Formats: sequence, structure tokens, C-alpha cells
Amino acid sequence: MKYKSFNAVVVGSGVAGLTAAINLAKANINVALLTKDALSDSATNIAQGGIAAVMNPNGDRAETHLADTLSAGAGLCDGEAVRILVTEGPKRVMDLIDLGARFDLDQSGHLAKGREGGHSFARVVHAGGAATGREVERSLINFLESVNVEVLENYFALDLLSGASGIKGLRAVDPSGDFTEIGADFVILATGGAGQMFPLTTAPLQSTGDGLAMALRAGAACADLEFVQFHPTALAVDSQPKPLISEAVRGEGAFLLDHRGKRFVDELLPRDIVSRKMAERMAEESSAELFLDVRHLEGFARKFPNLYEIVKNEGFDPAVDLLPVAPAAHYLCGGVLTDPDGFSSLPGLCAVGEVACNGVHGANRLASNSLLDGLVSGKRAAERIALGKRKASPSGVFNAPVLHLEDWLTNPDPTSAESTVAGGTHMPLVYIADMTAGDLRGRAGKEFYAGGKDDFLTTFRRTTGRYLSMSRSREGLEAADGETEDLLAALPGELNRNEAEVANMILAAKALIAAAFQRRESRGAHIREEFPLQDGRYGVRLVHGAKDILSGTVSDSL
Repeated sequence: MKYKSFNAVVVGSGVAGLTAAINLAKANINVALLTKDALSDSATNIAQGGIAAVMNPNGDRAETHLADTLSAGAGLCDGEAVRILVTEGPKRVMDLIDLGARFDLDQSGHLAKGREGGHSFARVVHAGGAATGREVERSLINFLESVNVEVLENYFALDLLSGASGIKGLRAVDPSGDFTEIGADFVILATGGAGQMFPLTTAPLQSTGDGLAMALRAGAACADLEFVQFHPTALAVDSQPKPLISEAVRGEGAFLLDHRGKRFVDELLPRDIVSRKMAERMAEESSAELFLDVRHLEGFARKFPNLYEIVKNEGFDPAVDLLPVAPAAHYLCGGVLTDPDGFSSLPGLCAVGEVACNGVHGANRLASNSLLDGLVSGKRAAERIALGKRKASPSGVFNAPVLHLEDWLTNPDPTSAESTVAGGTHMPLVYIADMTAGDLRGRAGKEFYAGGKDDFLTTFRRTTGRYLSMSRSREGLEAADGETEDLLAALPGELNRNEAEVANMILAAKALIAAAFQRRESRGAHIREEFPLQDGRYGVRLVHGAKDILSGTVSDSL
């Protein structure tokens, strides 16, 4: 066993993790950044559309951005968290520019802004047309070299270490395959989502729910895990992950067509609505894809050079061909429950970016709010740690009544989604399950990096693709629960890396199943076949592992 020690450890090297690590280092905190592959291997690096922020108002206002976010979130956003996001967001974009990020400019030399689905104004700043994430990642990694952060590449985080006073660090497998115990007063999870759970996804290979599973095993409160956003326009080709055709392309006027060549949806509606309409049309036509028509767009190659290369490499000429597209798993709207500063129910454990559930996304994330959330939440967590904060505050999502499942089912909260959106209130927290499980650190084998067959992953994705994608049913959820339980039992006693990732994704899937089973309505990115309508009684946040909340460990102290 090897040992390392820091004041703080950040797990993950996307926009949220890099932002947190840089700001901790600037506050003279001894910090390490751990990532399971190379530093640039992140969802941020392949993010396309841009960053939604009201930079130069021109009629747009933060209040309008807030209203658009609440509307897309289908009644489950937290008003306080969203207000922080939209008011602090422009400052964080300027921080990126100060670090050297180069965003696209219009002819007058101002930031160019695109409009995407669900936005009332063109407010999405971008780089390289639709290569924003790559530029964000580049600028942050370049600046990281100028501050004192110990970078631990190719370290696979297994589990959190905790004691009576909260988090004490984590245990990981280092590049040589040896176990390393990393002591830390703070662990910041910035591990992204779990898109690789699904057979069709735009998420990178690293998105296997590792941070979420670590938090679930440790008993941290996690919520909104039934809401997996499917992006409408993933290129329907054989590669995995699926190449994404950015929302910005529809913002420029691209059309969605069925097999008869007919438009069937307003392409600028929020993602969940567009994806749902696509799924309905695909079912009507018994087809596996629809088409994105960009043939009429002038200057496609100039405006979107990276997308032009992607589609050309897949054998399509965007000036001539319709592009085959289908909805694909894109973003986990829920995650580790946190206050607006990124602090979880476990003292010393923070979560930022996609792995977190701070209430800004609700039941469906507004386009281009993800990079924004990573910037805002990463900086806030670092700043509060520097001030000495250790526990979550009773604010944001934690500033809500907590109910047991039995009580809620007997007397569901009558608050309608409409009044919640208007008032920006905090969703009641309904405790539904304890997802704690055995630590992986006791099962990681000596040949952890020896590779292995993908049989387990193939079997797992067959289950998720059939039962847990956009539309779920009671029968399907019960079948998925049984099949994932069988697969978990079939995993070997000593796991290699691939099997450890499958184990993490199975735990995330079990949490998704439990939440989807209890949410007997259709809302945002979650569809229940037996309950096709949104039900105001379900204006609640379904929570796993909420023991710490229920016992009152969340305090208002730093």
C-alpha cells in the first residue's frame, strides 16, 4: 500500500474539476487532481455547443436566462441555485477569457452568440463554431501548469475513506496497479456522468458513473437519478461514443426530417421534448434514425469546422446528404445532492459539475448550461473550502422539507409544478432507498489493468437499452432490476478495471431503477409509459442514502 496526503483531492479533469483545482491552488491549499486516464480525457473536451451566459444583454437579462432554465427543468429546478448560476455565470466566462480562452467573435469584435433549444435569446458563447469544450479544456490545462497542483494521471479512484468526522480521503489504483491511499480533508468529486451505461451515448468512454457510485456506497445523499437527458441529434453511426451534432446547428436553422422528408417538431424546443417527438416518430415509422438537414445552411464548414470534419469522416457530405440522427444518452441531470457551494451530506465531500445534483437542472438540463455549471460550482466549492467550510449549509436543495417515502405516498405534496416554477421554491426531499454497497477496494484485483472481455458491459447495455432509456415501464423496471442483480452476482471476486466500471454503472442503474419506479409520472427527461402525463404531486426530489439529512447533520456553520 502506498500513501499520499493533501489538504484536498479533486477527482476528475473536466471544466468543474480543473476550475476547482486551480482556485484551490490559488488559495494556497495543497491540492491534487486525480484522473483515471489522461488529463484531457473528459466530457468537457468533446463538448460542442457553448456556454450559456448573458454577457452583452441587448434585451436579454439574467432573469430571462433563469426563467428559461426553470422552464426546461419541468418544475424541479431549485430557484436559489439557478439564480446563482445565471448571475455568477458571466463572471466565470470572463475568468476563462482572462486565463486565455479564445471565444468566437462577431464582425464588430464582440463575443459571437448562438441560440439553442429552450433559450429565448441568442446567449450561447462558443469557440471554433462547435468546439467550445476543447478550447475550455485547453485554456484550463494550460493555466494549471502555472499553479501548484499535483496531477495524478491514470489513477482509478475506487472508494471514499471516511470516519466519525466525515471524509478522510480515498483509495485508488495507481498506474502500476498498486493500491494508493490518499489522505485528504476534502474530496471534490468532478467525475462527470454515466453515459456509458447506455448502448447509444455521446458521453466519452470515461463516463462510467465512478464518482456517483463512490458517493452511493459511502451513503451520501444522491437525487434526481431518474432524469437522464437524451440529446436529440447524435449521428447514427457505428462508433461509440456517438458523434454529437451540436444544438447550435439547429440554432442556425437545420431541420429535423422523418423518412418522408417532413418536418415534425420545432427544432428549438428543449431537448427532452425534441427527443420525445423523435422517439414517437421513429416508433411510428419503425425506424432506428431520422434525419438532420443542413444542406441549406450557408457556410456550414466555416461555421462548424469540427462538425464538418466529423461528418466527412463518417462518409457524409453535409452539402448533399441528409445526416442520420437519433437521440442518445447525453447528460445525467441528477447526482450527489449538494448545496449551492457543492457540499454534500457527508462532511468534507463536495461534488461539482455533472456528478452533482445542486438543483440547477431539475428534470431536464437547458442546453449549454453544463459548462456554465462546472465553472460556477467548481469555483464556489474551492472558495468555500478556502474559507474553512466543511459541512453543507441548509440552502438550495437542502432548504426543503424531508419526507419518508411512506409518509409522502400517504399524503403526497400538493404543490403543482406550475406554482413551483413561478415561486422558485425548494423541492421537498423524499427518501426512497439506501444504496450503500460493499467497497470496490476490497475487490479490485492484482491484475486491475490487465484488460478483460467486454461481455459484462455488452450484457449490461442490453438491459439498459431495452428497459432504462427514454421510456420506462413497471414491467421493464422490474426486469432491469432482476437482470442487473444477476449480472452483479456474476462479476468475479477480483475485478479488473473494465469490471469495476461495470460494477459502478450497475449501482448507478439500480439507483435509477429505484427512482424511476417511484416517479409515477412523465416529466422532463423521464417517461413512464403507464403514466404519460406530468403530475403536480411529484414536484419532489427523490433521494437515495439520505440518512445524514434525516439525522440533521446538515448545519448552517462553515
